[in-house]
Amino acid sequence: MIVLHNKPSVPPAPGLPLGRPSSKIEGLLRALDPAILTPVVVPDPDAGVAEIVIADSLEPLPRAHDGLALLVGSSAADPGLADALHDAKERGYVAAVVKRRGAALPAVARAVDAAGIAVIVADDATGWARIEALLSAAVTDGRLAAGDPIGSHVTPDLYDLADALAARAEAAVTVEDVTGRVLAYSNGSGRRLDADRVNTILGRSVPDLPENAAEYRLLARSAGPVTFPAHDDTLSRVVMPVRAGNQLIGYIWAIDETGADGQRIGRELAVVAPQVAMHLLRAIRRSDSERQHLSERLAAAIGADGAAAGYAWDRLPSALVGFGPLDNTDNVVDDYRLTKLITLNAEAVCPGTLCARVDDTIFALLPDVDASGTGWLERVTASTMRLISGTPGVAVGCAFATPVRTREEIPRARADIDTMLRRLAKRRDVVPRDVVRDRHLVIAQQLSESNVAVDTRLVPQVAALLEHDRAHGSQFARTLLAHLDSFGDVRRAAAALSVHENSHRYRMHTMTERLGIDLTDPELRLITWLQLRETASSAGSPAGD
Repeated sequence: MIVLHNKPSVPPAPGLPLGRPSSKIEGLLRALDPAILTPVVVPDPDAGVAEIVIADSLEPLPRAHDGLALLVGSSAADPGLADALHDAKERGYVAAVVKRRGAALPAVARAVDAAGIAVIVADDATGWARIEALLSAAVTDGRLAAGDPIGSHVTPDLYDLADALAARAEAAVTVEDVTGRVLAYSNGSGRRLDADRVNTILGRSVPDLPENAAEYRLLARSAGPVTFPAHDDTLSRVVMPVRAGNQLIGYIWAIDETGADGQRIGRELAVVAPQVAMHLLRAIRRSDSERQHLSERLAAAIGADGAAAGYAWDRLPSALVGFGPLDNTDNVVDDYRLTKLITLNAEAVCPGTLCARVDDTIFALLPDVDASGTGWLERVTASTMRLISGTPGVAVGCAFATPVRTREEIPRARADIDTMLRRLAKRRDVVPRDVVRDRHLVIAQQLSESNVAVDTRLVPQVAALLEHDRAHGSQFARTLLAHLDSFGDVRRAAAALSVHENSHRYRMHTMTERLGIDLTDPELRLITWLQLRETASSAGSPAGD
């Protein structure tokens, strides 16, 4: 039994897992495959969904604006589900999704009918990532179909635009946003297609293929159309990057069926690209414009004049997270694309997150995080890093600072994050680092950057030690560093070097006598240790943290 107040249930469009819904729940219901997602209660079919939030049943549900909650860990059979749904409604949600877990749908409908929000039951075998992807695509398409509430009434539907573009270019056309999500596609009737196009349309996103990263890097740098030749069973493609000013906002993909019409198709795509850009911009919901405005203010606050930027942030304390390249930035996918990837993941677990790119670093400011939230923040950053690492060609390090209690603290937190990211890049370390907990690493990097270990500043004893190793192939520097790292514990040092304890004692006696290293001098001992660690790190030897 399905309880649907006010309006009858609308069956999904045949032949497609996703139709062309509005942003209203009624539109989402048209898009749902009932074998995967089944609505059981819909109090208000006209309610709009503005954001999708992945929620853990063991943690407090974050507040949202017209949110759809994916209640991970909850099930339709939970006796406390009705209370959880009441709480969700109070926190700004209009709908929730739970796994079925063997529950009878009529019983579920009776139990949650009074909750006041729409309840959708998901098939147990369908993963939450797939559910989120389906609903995100449906919500995105709903915004497109709804059109710009402020825009011109003559703006055509984006699908109609794709059909018109396909007729003009005489090719099957797909319009994507910068994250690879399909926004619209032309009617493929009468056109030669391949498996990649079919999979892209059915999945509503670009398939994860090895060559994708290189192709999107090329597109990010191109001002005009780019041709990708046919290979294996894939037809030739002509792609036109779509920009608003200097900002990349999407792509137009067209199939060159013969492989000989690329130049003609490219000219047609270039002519209509400005019109597509207009429609893509109009398809962005108003809150995206607000987010962009706030992101610009965040970028100003993070900058050198942050304290004077007039940046208002009323959800303190917050956490500032930075993602920076571990190697040459040419090996990282388009910055705007990466920013969107980080933003979507961060907002899924922490609604209200702001992201901004400053220099080569992408910063995220997560609201309502206090000192006790460090463990949670570590899980969020680790999750985001796993998502990023799954993208070919991306090598990114992560550092964060929490809590940031005032706007004046943001530039200082940014400086510490930048320093930590330089250390992570030096060691190609992908483990997220807390600049408060690991402040010793920040200080060590600052000391390293002060040229404390350059040849002209080495203390004579260290310089003589390194010269002896170079001239005689000895292991004095490595031996002394292991000894100091072990606080003079011979057993630990010998184990670290994989030598006998007596051998370690002999080496230490020989070098201290021959080179005049007085380990009883605390200042000399400290500087010797620091310079040896930095020279070992520069030479690529594992020095640890």
